[in-house]
Amino acid sequence: MVEMGIALFMTVGTGRETKESIRSLAHGLLSAISHYNPDQIVFFGSEDSKETVSSLKEQYHEEKKKELADHEFIMITAVDDFNECFEKMRRKIEEYEDYEIIIDYTSGTKTMTMSAAICSMLYHKKLNLISGVRGKDGIVILGTENQREQNLYSAYDELLFDKVKDLFNSYRFNEARSTLNEIVILEDREAYGKMIDAYDRWDKFNHNAAFEILKDVKDGRVSENKAFLGKLVHKKDVKLFIVDLINNAARRIEEAKYDDAVARLYRTIELIAQARLTDMKLIEEGRFKDNGVFAIRLDLLKEKLGGEAVNKYCNGQK
Repeated sequence: MVEMGIALFMTVGTGRETKESIRSLAHGLLSAISHYNPDQIVFFGSEDSKETVSSLKEQYHEEKKKELADHEFIMITAVDDFNECFEKMRRKIEEYEDYEIIIDYTSGTKTMTMSAAICSMLYHKKLNLISGVRGKDGIVILGTENQREQNLYSAYDELLFDKVKDLFNSYRFNEARSTLNEIVILEDREAYGKMIDAYDRWDKFNHNAAFEILKDVKDGRVSENKAFLGKLVHKKDVKLFIVDLINNAARRIEEAKYDDAVARLYRTIELIAQARLTDMKLIEEGRFKDNGVFAIRLDLLKEKLGGEAVNKYCNGQK
């Protein structure tokens, strides 16, 4: 597998517009460059920010004895306009999609750094902040800088997981599965995926497939459902199918799918009659358990109800 190159995105401010503060700020940004050793650097700043970048290049040459290569400067004309800041960063993220992008938001206007943080969260990129010991004048002392990575996308992952739960509880299983796949870091991801797949199949009456998926999931929140589904699959009790159908109809009503709900309730009425026939031992039990077929044993029906009733039943089937 080809290793991805690193692209370091940096918002660039102007310091306090004194030579010392600009040099201190530039040295801080340089510490991030030295730390990550990126293949590409993208600076975002105003016309005034170019002085900070120039200082950074000078210090880089002093330390490395070579020129700073593979970098570009993206001009932001309105540094307090969120739309411009965000849009230019977003476009560059898409342009560098083949790189591992790290976003440094140490300097720049509040709008620039906010835009960088939002891009980090939305696009799941590492966010870096340069900190250090400050002198009496509030300027970071050269050489004390250190890198502090922030993973804002973990907060976005939590929002996505909340969305997964809402979609799951609304029976929108395909959307829940798709949203689950967008989450970067999630413990027990496989188990959640299995739950979505199992309940999706259960909702479509594919009970055997649902149970095969759910049976190995260790989660107390589904234990009762799993136990019921196991009985449904293995015992083939008609009364359990009635319960399942009524609950399925209730879910369709929640979704305002009334035609589907009526169809399920109609089938429930049939099942109630078939359950009664089962209690009377008039159903061929083997055919029902093996294939789900309700076949009436005409010999037993004749014994219980007489030949006339059987003839009426047979005539009704023609």
